[in-house]
Parts: sequence; structure tokens; C-alpha cells
Amino acid sequence: TRLIEVPSVIAQENENIAERIFKNNLQMLRLYTYGEEILTSFSMNDKKVLISSDKKRMIRKIYDESMKLIKKETWNISAGFNESFIAKTEELLYGEQNKLIQNKITTNSEKHVMSYNSNGLVSSSMNYSKTESQGKSDWILQSITNWIYDEKNRISIKQTETYEYEKDKIINTQKARENYFYRIEDSSPDYYYYENDELKLKTEFSSPDDWITTMYFEEGFSVETYYKKSIKIKDYIYLNGILRRTKVYEMDS
Repeated sequence: TRLIEVPSVIAQENENIAERIFKNNLQMLRLYTYGEEILTSFSMNDKKVLISSDKKRMIRKIYDESMKLIKKETWNISAGFNESFIAKTEELLYGEQNKLIQNKITTNSEKHVMSYNSNGLVSSSMNYSKTESQGKSDWILQSITNWIYDEKNRISIKQTETYEYEKDKIINTQKARENYFYRIEDSSPDYYYYENDELKLKTEFSSPDDWITTMYFEEGFSVETYYKKSIKIKDYIYLNGILRRTKVYEMDS
């Protein structure tokens, strides 16, 4: 298709800006340049392709026949096109009613597979790292995170498992869990954080501006910190449930 350059109003008004616009014989935009930035679009196998680039990177987006983004490639071209490589790829999958159900993000060393629920909220993330052995590469699962939401689409539980390997076998699993409880209107939720099912931190609100945060440490130590009107007012330090020390903070009048 022959490209026809269209006069640029911006370039005419400002000679310091190098803007060029090209359309095909159907008057459809095919190439646009603005200084060092380039934008072009074309069709390929019933797909729409949009490419944009500058000096350091080029982004190629592929859309299906209903103009849903199904793939996005980010190329590193900082060393020139002969040395260019794909730095990141995103592959999107849609389900019923064209709702996004999965997004797979891949780089040279990591891969993340994100799944979404029927409300468009992320429900799980599987995270991999690439290993190299005897000239072969493989993806090793490093962690899994799951999200659970309440009836108002507020996060209720976030759970993560992280894996430790030895000779390609899992030898240890670390668990982390965050619980959220929405008790007070217009307030942040109460928050509980667990490691391997052991409570490590909790924050409980009595009003939107008043709360108590408790941290649990090794060997039976714990610290309760009180906040009033969002200002820290005192600490209680415990050992095995027995109060050992109190620290009161001065409040500005």
C-alpha cells in the first residue's frame, strides 16, 4: 500500500518539532513520527498490530478482531536493531463476555501467571524463575499467591507460599497469610499477618483514627503500640504476656 504524507499542523507552527504523518490510499493512519518516537499500525492474519518505539525500546501490541489486547512485546533496542531482544512479553487470555481471565508476563529470568475472577480482580499469581543446567533452561515455581474477596469486592485474605529447593526438589515451604476484617465504616480494616500460621502482627481499630498495633517477636516478646487521632501515644512491651515496660509519647497540644 502506498503511503501518503499528510502535512503536519504542529510542524508548520513549530519548526523545532519534527512531526510526520503518513496515511494509506484509504486515508487510514499507517505511520506517525514525532521527533525520535515512531508509531505504526497494520493488519496481520485478522489481527491488528500497533508498534511504537523510541531510541531505547520498541513496543508491539497485538489485538484480536474485537480489539482486545492479546499480546504485548517490549523490545530492548538500545544497542541497535541487530542486538535487540525481547525484554518482556505479556499474553492475555479472555473468557466469557470478553472478560480477562489470565495474564502471563515473561521476562528473560522471571514468569508470572496472573489469574482473574469474574469481577476482574486478581485471584492468583504463580511466580517462576528460570534456571539453566547443562545447556537447558527450565521454569521453577518460586511462589504462589491467592487472593479472596468479600461480597463488596474488598480483599479479605491474601495467602502466599514460597518454596525452597534443593536439586529441583522442594525442601521447605514458607507460608504467609494476611487477613482483613471490615468492622468500622469509613475506617481501614483490622489487619492480621501470619507466618507459618503464627501471628506476627495485628492492627485493630476502635475508630478510623484510633487503633492498636501489636507486633510479636521471638522468645515471647511483644509490643503494643497505641494511636490516637493517628498519632502514636504509647508503647507497652511484654515478655511472655507480662508487662515489662511502658513508654508514653508527648502529644502536641
